[in-house]
Amino acid sequence: MTTSIGSILSGEGKVFANGHGSVERVILKKGGKIERHNHPGKDVLVCVLRGNLNVVLDDSEKHALHAGDTLVFAGKHFFAAEAADDVLIIHIVINV
Repeated sequence: MTTSIGSILSGEGKVFANGHGSVERVILKKGGKIERHNHPGKDVLVCVLRGNLNVVLDDSEKHALHAGDTLVFAGKHFFAAEAADDVLIIHIVINV
């Protein structure tokens, strides 16, 4: 009998969650949006694996993220984003 140690995930959705935080795969088509929200008491990492993502923090600070970029910020700040083209991101939220 063979038991798998690892799992291969595809598509989007929650990858991992526990008392320390969560990891989620997010796929957006060009023009797709992540609505304005925040994560008080947490740290946030947005890792772009494919495509380009335009991010706005606290309604004013703009970041153009490209494949390979990671944006890190305190979750008390509000976050919104729009896909400049088809995008795959990893959204990581860490409890602090």
